Amino acid sequence: MVHFDEDSNQPDDDSGGLLGSWLGQLSGDVNLLPIDYSDWRLVPQSRKDKAWEVIQVKFWFDDPPTRKEFVLSALGSMCKDLKLRLWRDYKRNSVAETRENRPEKIPEDQWNHLVEMRFTNKWKKIRTGKTPSRAELFIETRKKSDGSFVSDEAKKRADELTLLLAQNPPRQVSGNVTTCLGDEYSQ
Repeated sequence: MVHFDEDSNQPDDDSGGLLGSWLGQLSGDVNLLPIDYSDWRLVPQSRKDKAWEVIQVKFWFDDPPTRKEFVLSALGSMCKDLKLRLWRDYKRNSVAETRENRPEKIPEDQWNHLVEMRFTNKWKKIRTGKTPSRAELFIETRKKSDGSFVSDEAKKRADELTLLLAQNPPRQVSGNVTTCLGDEYSQ
């Protein structure tokens, strides 16, 4: 039985540690809880209910309906931590390289979806706290889903921009971007 503290409404040290450890292992079951959801709130309720059933086979709770919310919330945090660890350990410089570096235990379709999700400009903004520059946006929007460029010309321009980005601080790149792109709107 998992004992909960009356005041904090959280599991006590002994049973809480065991529950937490076991939930950590369960969060790694990507067949039950896939990694390709951007947010725990988007995981279908049917998957959460199935996870709750699995948990209840292993642990007994004094008041299951009351404890379910706490336990599933903790499980959601652990699923997020798993994705962060996977991303930290397996991410590479490009979409294609990262796809190739898929962890063995993660199904290919889930990994590819996670990679696509994490290489978007929205995730870059979340990760860095800043909006991508015009040059970075140009480069990313000229790539196919496999990481290759849509044309030789796009690759050439992206290479020039990458060189500019490496040589100059972001604020100094702006004027040179229009030169690299041959931007008719900058005239």
